[in-house]
This record gives sequence, C-alpha cells and structure tokens, in this order.
Amino acid sequence: SDTLLGGYLFYFLDICVDPNLLTVYQKDNNAGRNQLPVIAPGQVFGYAGSSDVKVVVRDTMSFMDTRYKEDWWEYRQ
Repeated sequence: SDTLLGGYLFYFLDICVDPNLLTVYQKDNNAGRNQLPVIAPGQVFGYAGSSDVKVVVRDTMSFMDTRYKEDWWEYRQ
C-alpha cells in the first residue's frame, strides 16, 4: 500500500543498490507507482563496500533503536 501503517520500513546506508533492482524501481515509479518491486527473503538487493552497513528500522513512522533492548526480542543461539 506504499505506506508504513501496516508494516516496517528498513533504511540501509552505505550500500550500492543492485542496478537491475534500481532500474525496475525507477520504471515502476515513473509509471505512477501502481506497483513497486518487492524484495524476497534472501534476495540480494545491493552490495556493501565494507562490513560496516548501517540499518535503521521504522515502524508506523517512528524510528526504532535496536540498542534499546526493552523494545526487541532477542533470539540467542
């Protein structure tokens, strides 16, 4: 639905988005956003130049801080 009201939004910083995915997104965006590409679990969507990738999670328009343990479940292995 192109909104955060029913899910999560992930921001990934310091990555290079896969050129094929970017092309599909730009085509769909220019066609009026009736559909946008979806990234499947395990699908490669970009590449990092180093192991230091920044990730931000938003839920219903607020930023969530993974360092605040009271808001997150942890699965220990």
